[in-house]
Amino acid sequence: MISIILIVSSCFLWSTDLLIREPLEGKIASSDLLVYEYGVAILFLTPWVLSFSYREFKKFKKEHLYGFLFIGLLGSSVGSFFLTNSLFDVGLESYSFFQFLQPFFVAILASRFLGEKFTSKNYLWLGLVLFFGLLLNAPDIQSGVFFETLRNNIPGVLASFIATLIWGSCTIVGKKLLKTYSPLFLSFVRWGVAFLACMGVVLWKGLPTFNALDTKTSATILFLSLISGFLAMVFYYKGLKKLKATSAAYLELFYPVFTFALGAIAQYSEINHWQIIGFLGLSIIIFVKVLFSEKESNAKPYKSSLGSDHSA
Repeated sequence: MISIILIVSSCFLWSTDLLIREPLEGKIASSDLLVYEYGVAILFLTPWVLSFSYREFKKFKKEHLYGFLFIGLLGSSVGSFFLTNSLFDVGLESYSFFQFLQPFFVAILASRFLGEKFTSKNYLWLGLVLFFGLLLNAPDIQSGVFFETLRNNIPGVLASFIATLIWGSCTIVGKKLLKTYSPLFLSFVRWGVAFLACMGVVLWKGLPTFNALDTKTSATILFLSLISGFLAMVFYYKGLKKLKATSAAYLELFYPVFTFALGAIAQYSEINHWQIIGFLGLSIIIFVKVLFSEKESNAKPYKSSLGSDHSA
């Protein structure tokens, strides 16, 4: 149960990230913002992480390098870049809808690389998730705004879809690496790789500009970096370490659910009965699916199709 609470908590922090990040549109370039986020975390956390996790460097193996590069370069750098751009193009609600596809994608990959069981019931769960997810967007669907936004912002739609695929893949890779490394160390290395990648892109374009960093913006970046960024990732990996990858992916659906709730509160939006049904339906579906899946897993332990626990 603690693992479930940790992932749900990380989803709440991620949802605050989206709301706080959106006002920065047009104020700071996407690549510059990512450099600030990862750079601040590395600057503040390096001494602390090294004092607790320095022994884990001894566990490093060459075959793990590809996993670290994957979650750092794709998951944090490229994935966050697509997130930021899709958020600016299609908006919060439309972006969040694409995340409902992620558990199905993770279930397919987990069956191949982690030995988790994939059955025809996954199609039923996907249908239920998409149905209740559409209900969350009922007002925009009824007015035609939802589909018009998607139709007029194809690049943003593609960015949303790519971000979903990348983060689904990172769940699988992260699960494998957690068999060797701690959540704190894995989060730190992921942030470090992402920082170097983003810095390389920014330097290629030219030095980042600091004239937009007023007090409010700096405080926002500090929150995005340390709280909704690094802390949320540590929570997520702590939960993922104990749960099946598919279960973690379904719990991640609380990310768009919380985003919807916080967005409605922040914008003083009126919530209709269809959205309430969607919110409650999704919450129930997520918990039922996860509890059922974990109970089944405890009854019959699964074995990774890639061999030993220390392969990446």
